[in-house]
Amino acid sequence: GEKVLRREGEVAGACTPKSISLILRSCAALGTSLGRTQLDALLDRTYQVLADFSPGELASSLKSLADLKVEVDGTLHRALQRQTLATIDKFQTSHVVDTLDGFGRMEASVLPELALELQRRALA
Repeated sequence: GEKVLRREGEVAGACTPKSISLILRSCAALGTSLGRTQLDALLDRTYQVLADFSPGELASSLKSLADLKVEVDGTLHRALQRQTLATIDKFQTSHVVDTLDGFGRMEASVLPELALELQRRALA
């Protein structure tokens, strides 16, 4: 079992933002959940490559994490918010909607400046 777990971690360790968002989206669409080990490896990798996420990949991943009811730890949650704020000028309306949906269903609070920015864009 140990070798399999290590391999899953290595696979997640090679994931790009595109593959991370696709994995999360397909799991959400199929209603399948990742094992805790796989999920942790994927979330660790998400944190490592967060700066490389496109607005679409970021919005899709946020929505999928909410769909899957994944408990995102505080560090990653804050990093997701900072990355959203940093790239929000490139967001299209659909990205704003998915991001609002994703953050809205996560149990943690959102930075006030991010909430304002998302609401402003949603109403634009």
